[in-house]
Amino acid sequence: MTERLSAQPGRLHFKKPPIVEAVIGIAVPELPESVIEDFKNAASRMKSLGFEVQVPRMHHNFNINVEAGDSSLEKKELGFQYFRPDRSFAVQFLRNGFLFSQLGSYTNWEDFTGLAKELWNVYQEIVGVTEIASFQVRYINKLFIPEMKEWEKYINVYPYLPADVPQLISEYFARIVMPIERPPGRLTHQQAVLPPERDGFLTFLFDNDFQFSGLGLSVSSLWSKIDEVRVIKDDYFDRFLTPLMKESFNA
Repeated sequence: MTERLSAQPGRLHFKKPPIVEAVIGIAVPELPESVIEDFKNAASRMKSLGFEVQVPRMHHNFNINVEAGDSSLEKKELGFQYFRPDRSFAVQFLRNGFLFSQLGSYTNWEDFTGLAKELWNVYQEIVGVTEIASFQVRYINKLFIPEMKEWEKYINVYPYLPADVPQLISEYFARIVMPIERPPGRLTHQQAVLPPERDGFLTFLFDNDFQFSGLGLSVSSLWSKIDEVRVIKDDYFDRFLTPLMKESFNA
C-alpha cells in the first residue's frame, strides 16, 4: 500500500472528536534497575506538574514446570505510572521507555504533544542521554454507528459478508497491519464492536497505532519526527471514514 500524504497539518478538526485515548510512546534500550528508585523519587517534581497519583508498574511472568509439577510467579519492577487526580492524563516512566496518554477531553495536537514533551524532558533528566529504539503515536477512537445500517456508509474499512448469508454481526474484532513507506514504519489498525452505550447505535472501537524505528535517531530530532506523524495519522483517519461518519463528530 502506497502512502498518500495529501493532508495539511491541522486540517482535521471536530467539535466532538471521537478520541478516547491518545498515546505517545518512546522505547529505549533497557535501563539499569537502579533507575526505578530515581523514578520513584520524581514524585515531588511530578506533583508540581499536576501528576499527584503514583502507582508502581510491574511485569508478572507465570512459569509452569510440568516435570516437577510446580509453578512460580516472577515479579519484575519496571518503573512508575503517574496520574492526574481526574485521570485525564497519565504517564509511565519505565526501564524500557516512556508512555504518555491523554484520556478523553482531547483538544488539539499542540496541547497533546506539548505536555508529552514536557514530561519526556523530566524522564530524560532522570535517565540521562539514551538511545531511541522506536516511537509510536496511537489514537483510540469510539464511534457510534446506527444499528441496522450498512457499515460502509460510515467506515471505509469493514468486513464483507456474502449477500446470501445473514448480515447481522453480534461480535466482531479485526486487526490489520500495513507498512508505511515515508517515513518507514507500520500502522496497526484494530476494530471491535464494544458493549452498547446508546440506544439504537453500535459502539465501535477504531484504533490506529503508528509505529516507527528510532535506530539512528538523535534525541534532539525526536520531536520533529513525532510531529511528522500528525499528517500521517490525519490522512489515514480521513480515508478510513466516510463523510457521513465525520459529520457526526460536529453534530
